Amino acid sequence: MFPHDFHGEWNYTIAPKRKRPKKWTKLFFKHSLTDAFYWDRDDETRAWSKRFSERMKRAPHMGDAGDYSLTMHYLRAIEAAGTDDAKAVMAKMREMPINDFFAKNGRHPRRWPHGS
Repeated sequence: MFPHDFHGEWNYTIAPKRKRPKKWTKLFFKHSLTDAFYWDRDDETRAWSKRFSERMKRAPHMGDAGDYSLTMHYLRAIEAAGTDDAKAVMAKMREMPINDFFAKNGRHPRRWPHGS
């Protein structure tokens, strides 16, 4: 997928040429930018991406899709727990799989890698 695959041209402006440090420019342009979310993966991703771009006037990226998915998972956990108590909601989030356009059979980790 290229940055303009979704629609139109995307403009990745980093900094004016004269202000870019040479070392940084060399390092940056030797590497590719990747995104774990692909808008055209299946019917679900196409439908969500279309709704997103109509509302936001830009194409979605992984951060947008992940934020939406996590927020919906949280709201579903509140609904399933019947309360907004943090411990009950977290227990429900860990119990419920994440199945949406962004993640299939995803699970909330018992503990985050940083220990919280």
